[in-house]
Amino acid sequence: MSNTNKLNKILIALVASFLIFIPPSNASIKIPFGISSGDITRTLLKNGYSQIQVHDKGFKTGKAYACKDGTKYDVKVDVKGRINGVVKIGSCRNQVAENQVRRNLEANGYSRIVIDEQNSNYVIVGCKGRQRIRLVISLQGELVQRKKLVIAKMF
Repeated sequence: MSNTNKLNKILIALVASFLIFIPPSNASIKIPFGISSGDITRTLLKNGYSQIQVHDKGFKTGKAYACKDGTKYDVKVDVKGRINGVVKIGSCRNQVAENQVRRNLEANGYSRIVIDEQNSNYVIVGCKGRQRIRLVISLQGELVQRKKLVIAKMF
């Protein structure tokens, strides 16, 4: 076999191997770019922070407001998961316990109260008078949402 034939076979094999790895035209290739909110949140949770609010994402670093031991910080996190900047900016509000929420609702005329903790909020369904109401209250005790549902049947 001549050198030209060998070279042609190698070239054909090389082109064929490249064709195997070309994605179809409708496939999308996602290339991660910079630090994500999830990366920042995971790093801060792992380091004992709570009440995390991501406010800046860049290529190499991101920043978030977060609480630790009752103090609120502006925290800088790098793409490798390291905290490399912490500035104290105030104090954090304490979380309200579920039993405190229930007592407050009962004191304000609610009955048949069901409380479920979801996504850093208390989701509550209860009755006030003959009206069934859904409330969403943050873990810090702030009313996020109030919605009237159906009229409650009296037993």
